[in-house]
Amino acid sequence: MTKQTALSIITFFVIAFGLTFAFSKLPPIPFYSIDIKDILCGFGPLISGVICYKFFATPTNYSISGTQPLKALLIIFITATTFILTNSKSSFGFNILFALTQIIYCFGEEFGWRHYLQSATNKTNKWLQPFIIGLVWFCWHFSWLQEPLKAMTGQNMNAPLPAVIISAILALTIISFLLGLIMNKTNSVLLPTILHFATKTNMPTIAVALTLVIIATLTWNKFIVEKKVVD
Repeated sequence: MTKQTALSIITFFVIAFGLTFAFSKLPPIPFYSIDIKDILCGFGPLISGVICYKFFATPTNYSISGTQPLKALLIIFITATTFILTNSKSSFGFNILFALTQIIYCFGEEFGWRHYLQSATNKTNKWLQPFIIGLVWFCWHFSWLQEPLKAMTGQNMNAPLPAVIISAILALTIISFLLGLIMNKTNSVLLPTILHFATKTNMPTIAVALTLVIIATLTWNKFIVEKKVVD
């Protein structure tokens, strides 16, 4: 790893951590039953990524919607609609609001991890890259969550602390590896975003999102949803 790469990673983390920490200290910003402050916390990685792209002139092949924007948007629409129609625990209006705000939140996170940080570490070892991303992702959670380990692992702190920490970093590393494969295949940060969103919903939504993303990734360049018009 070069000094430039190491510096870009550290700078990205410091800015993302600092911004998210600052957002978390804002007073509540209620919007119906949603606290907008929580959504802003997800913008720390996004803003940090944009700043680091400019400052370090980091090259990237990634984009928001990838080479097939209509396909990516259809996956988001179908997944969000699945959640809205299958979540019987809340009202229809709340489901729409939750889906919209959580997709925005997840986009903020995934732009940082998958778009910028994966671009910044693309020249590192292919096994080291997801570990770096997973480790940064793990540490970032401590900037605003009251119980970050429980939030990441879904476990109470009955297990030994080192085991919980290792399992959380390992899980985020594996997720980063898998989502990294999707990014390299599609160049679209929207696909990791919708999978991230699905983990916050219910089993039908997770099943639909996972199925659509896997099919889309495997057939990304085989079945073109839209054709480019050449002038």
